[in-house]
Amino acid sequence: MENILKTFYLKIEEQKLNVDGLFLIKKDQIVSKAFWHPYDENQLHRMYSISKSLTMVAIGLLVTENKIKLTDYITNYFDYKVKDDFINQMTIKDLLTMQTAFTQTTYKKSEGSWLESFFTTQPDKKPGTIFSYDTSASYVLSALVEKLSGMKMLDYVKKYFNFSKESYMIPTTEGISHGGSTLMATLNDLKLLGDILKTNGLGIIDEHYMKEAKSFQSDTRYTTDGFDFTYGYGYQTWLNSKNGFTMYGMGGQLVYYDQDNDITLITVSNLTNIPNGTQMLLNLYHQYIGNNASLINENEFYAYQGKKIKPIHQQGLNFYQTYETKDQDKISLSISQDQGYLTIKDQKIRFSLHDQIEDEFPNTKEKYIAQAIVKPNKLYITLYLISEELGTLYMDVSYDLKTIVIVSKGFSENYLKEWNFNIKGEKV
Repeated sequence: MENILKTFYLKIEEQKLNVDGLFLIKKDQIVSKAFWHPYDENQLHRMYSISKSLTMVAIGLLVTENKIKLTDYITNYFDYKVKDDFINQMTIKDLLTMQTAFTQTTYKKSEGSWLESFFTTQPDKKPGTIFSYDTSASYVLSALVEKLSGMKMLDYVKKYFNFSKESYMIPTTEGISHGGSTLMATLNDLKLLGDILKTNGLGIIDEHYMKEAKSFQSDTRYTTDGFDFTYGYGYQTWLNSKNGFTMYGMGGQLVYYDQDNDITLITVSNLTNIPNGTQMLLNLYHQYIGNNASLINENEFYAYQGKKIKPIHQQGLNFYQTYETKDQDKISLSISQDQGYLTIKDQKIRFSLHDQIEDEFPNTKEKYIAQAIVKPNKLYITLYLISEELGTLYMDVSYDLKTIVIVSKGFSENYLKEWNFNIKGEKV
């Protein structure tokens, strides 16, 4: 078993899949844990759309408490002026199954209140008919939970389940927990979330509801996320090719239950820079774990420790120069032995020439780690955002005493979008 798992982890690294942490579980026993420094088992991680599965659990609690029925119209619970009957026809179940009246997230195509946008945006289709991935539906469901429970959604769920004390959800400017995207939690929290669905509610949530949550509700055959996501959708949770379910968040956040082999793969990752990176990770699971399931022994355990950025040995440098672009923006490059700074318009990026270095990303409170590979008159900087927003930034820098050229490419939901540029500076 050790050789199989070690090969699996080495293949993850070989394909440059930036996984932070991983649990592998067979027949309810954790058979392997893997971590890539600086991530560890108790560190909070952004879960993105796995938050939707938490929202599904919270809605299940409301059902169990007889506070709602899935056939209720969502407009019964919110006082907005609705102009189209398709919106009046949307039920709570339509939101759970992503069969709303919209073909995309409503707050992304309107200004103002995210919650209100769901009730005032012009609908695209009759609800309860066609699957369209709509994160605003999850947001409205979390608002419903908080309205009826009188609590923040995660606090409400914690009344019943032992999620980590440190876990939290990032609120929106409206003060609502974003049940579609902002869960900050640990790998153990994801294990608990998977156990709740696998066991039909751990004896706490209505069993019929939980069975329906992981049953085929919507057809997803045209999704572009990868073949493992074309097997249908339940309640805020995907179905998969192994007759199980998948809780899936952007960038490689996974609770993948392979029911055929009774194996659960749980990962937290930063695959924001790799199109279909999550499917690539699942392909490795199928090849090395699923196809060798009989060799995975639930009575054995294997631990693996890696690094997101591997130490490198390269000669230190001493260099300093300031430059100016044609728009009179200042650029400076400073390197002193084993670390350096690249400053563009007062936004400073610090990097190591040896190991990973941690700092705070400009104009945010987000933490990052960064390293630069040195070539003659060139730097290749790799930076990873590692806190509430995940992301990857590549900066290729060509420089001498007279000129600097920077090609920058950022991959993230928000903060790194403005870091996509090519600029040139001349010595001041």
